[in-house]
Amino acid sequence: MGRTTLQDEQAPIDKAIADELIVATPEWWASAQLEVSATSPNEAGESLRYTISNPDGLQDRVEPTPELRQPVERLAGVFGKRGHPWRYVRYTARQLPNSEDWDCDIEFKYWSQ
Repeated sequence: MGRTTLQDEQAPIDKAIADELIVATPEWWASAQLEVSATSPNEAGESLRYTISNPDGLQDRVEPTPELRQPVERLAGVFGKRGHPWRYVRYTARQLPNSEDWDCDIEFKYWSQ
């Protein structure tokens, strides 16, 4: 069997983050955005700052749940272990029109950028 790639490790974590982001937001939201900033390239967990917002302008306050924080911390650890620590990641989830399904875009910024 071949060696596990970063993408192999990242894919299930991304899905867990997107799923938990959707669960954490009010049911009337059709979109949600999670922004996570790392204050240090070498620390995970306590050095992560979370913001959850609605790209459509809804103002409900949403706090990250432990179930959301856990895979984000795991993601930071995987990237750090692989030598690619990120300083910022944004997940933008949008419900597809006339559907129960959601789509998610992900953007990373790295310490070297």
